[in-house]
Amino acid sequence: MKYITTLLGLVFAASLVFAATGTLLTQPVFVGGVYVNNVSYYSPYPAEPSGFVDLWVRVSNPGTLQAGSSIVDVECNLPEKPPFKPTDGALRFVGTLNRGDQALLQYRLSVSADAAPGPNKLDLYCRSAGQDWRATELTIYVQVSDAVLAVSKVESTPATVEPGSYGKIALKMENEAKIGLKNVVVNFDLASSSAPLSPVGQSTLVSLPALAAGDSADAVLNFFVASDAVSKAYNIPVTLTYSDELNNKYNKSMLVSAIVYSAPVISASLAEQPVALPNAKASLSINVFNRGFSDIKLSSVALVGGELYTLLSPSEVYLGTINSDDFDSVDYELFIKDYSGVLELPLQISFVDSSNQRQTVDVKVPLRVYSAQEASSLGLLPGGGITMWIVALIVIVLAYFGYKRFFKKKRAEK
Repeated sequence: MKYITTLLGLVFAASLVFAATGTLLTQPVFVGGVYVNNVSYYSPYPAEPSGFVDLWVRVSNPGTLQAGSSIVDVECNLPEKPPFKPTDGALRFVGTLNRGDQALLQYRLSVSADAAPGPNKLDLYCRSAGQDWRATELTIYVQVSDAVLAVSKVESTPATVEPGSYGKIALKMENEAKIGLKNVVVNFDLASSSAPLSPVGQSTLVSLPALAAGDSADAVLNFFVASDAVSKAYNIPVTLTYSDELNNKYNKSMLVSAIVYSAPVISASLAEQPVALPNAKASLSINVFNRGFSDIKLSSVALVGGELYTLLSPSEVYLGTINSDDFDSVDYELFIKDYSGVLELPLQISFVDSSNQRQTVDVKVPLRVYSAQEASSLGLLPGGGITMWIVALIVIVLAYFGYKRFFKKKRAEK
């Protein structure tokens, strides 16, 4: 009789408890000579796979069959039926139920790990004196304790996006629960972030009406990067909201990143063409340009010595930060050996880009080395053009007087 409670006060107390923690289902049905409340209560609600559930079934004699009659030899049996198995026996002997009496039967059930989510059925058999075993169906709802919607992959295409271009972020979501999910909404919260991104052809909300157990789906944000965006990684808050089959609501938050990056465009050229001559010193001023959308920092320039010249000034010069669409200058002194023509000066520019990656760019700066004759003919030497005309005039005058003197001498001899 340890499983039987005929005191109405205890039944009422149990009702108060399980109104909060369990569930009350259908009205009593007549089974095997007694009335059974199928199901009275079970807890927790819902039951969980690999867990336990406490089940209470109320049987009663409302006294409607025969006035003043009692129901004797009442007993009930709850056999194992997957995914449920009674852990403390299936048979409950109630005995006699007088008019208006009730008994509360308690079972502790184990729930198998492979229990299907949703409603699962049990059969409760009852009988009394003069009655055969009759069954009524009990329903227990099974669900995992937490409906898990996992983000298994975040992919940005392209991996780095240039200012003034398009990109997209895709979240791969997987329903790891054993039940379906619904009303899935992914919010890419660009408004609260500092990211210079704008949605393209869509809003920042991506909705999925349903996601079955074990299924996956992608939430994609197509965006445009502002043309004046600074190169760096931008964090974007993302919120996922969804509901399970019992209308329990869930939400989770995370951050995804969009990397805006513009590769530096570095070049160099002579600030002006010096008059460079063989076997002479030359002073050079070289401009280093940053034509990219992003700044560079910790920059330095190195000019390596060569066979055709000797470097007279320090090889490496530190420049520091060169902003986008700006330049800086470096000066060198060379001694050029016996060579004329175009001399390629190997310049090595080292810097740290906007993603804090050290880069090195090799640039060849052409330097024209004039021969003395070329420099003179082009008037590049100081007074070179006037001297040439004076020399030519002297040659003409000397030739003229020499010619006259030669013919005068010939005439005198005649």
